[in-house]
Amino acid sequence: GRTYIRCDDRDLGNIDVRAAVDRFIAGRVSVSYGLLAELTVDDKYRPGDLARVGSRAVGVSVRVLGPDWVEADRIRLYSNGQLIRDEPITSLTDRESGVLWTGKWTIELPSHDVHLVAIASGPGVNGLYWKTAKPYQPTSPIWEPQVFSCTGAIWLDVDGDGRKTSAYDYAQQLFLANAGNVEQLLASLDKFDQAVATQAASLFQSSGRSWLDADVQKLLRKASPATQAGVQSYLNAWRANQLATPD
Repeated sequence: GRTYIRCDDRDLGNIDVRAAVDRFIAGRVSVSYGLLAELTVDDKYRPGDLARVGSRAVGVSVRVLGPDWVEADRIRLYSNGQLIRDEPITSLTDRESGVLWTGKWTIELPSHDVHLVAIASGPGVNGLYWKTAKPYQPTSPIWEPQVFSCTGAIWLDVDGDGRKTSAYDYAQQLFLANAGNVEQLLASLDKFDQAVATQAASLFQSSGRSWLDADVQKLLRKASPATQAGVQSYLNAWRANQLATPD
């Protein structure tokens, strides 16, 4: 695969390297392996941008590009790492050359900042002219070849402070504000998504307390579904890490 940087390439022999590096660091990129996905918010914001949204909903446009010998069969949209759209891609009967799919969604927003990422995928190519390569470090003996593209993130400034506030930043603010009080922490997480809850769960566990304590579990059962899912996601990763760590 390749990482493509959105920069001025009109003079291919004289690309501004410093500008390209700055755009890479800013996230104005897309990862491509056979496909190239493009993501736009409100018809003007693209990966690496901070979208100053003035409402609780935004318009999201996705375009999937690729050559004639490659297919795309699924498009997914993630908000703060959580899947919020998952649709099959059907072949366009009348399409522009190189365009495999286009689509639009209206996305309802929470009260806090999030970032959006689109991922397009399709079946691997088996033809000898462009056979999909196997991974250098396989994680399973079963392998299904795929083509793939992932956009960079578009940050949505929902809280209006002019900054990109991550799930970890929100979780840290809540954890410190509640001084480690788990009941108050869980109540404050009600307004936030699963990603913020996962980060808060990590901070709580790292403070020396445990989500596995009976009194904490009792309080957790009263929390919002997103908070419960976020804490459980952290616990699943924590258990996997414990099993993988040698004594």
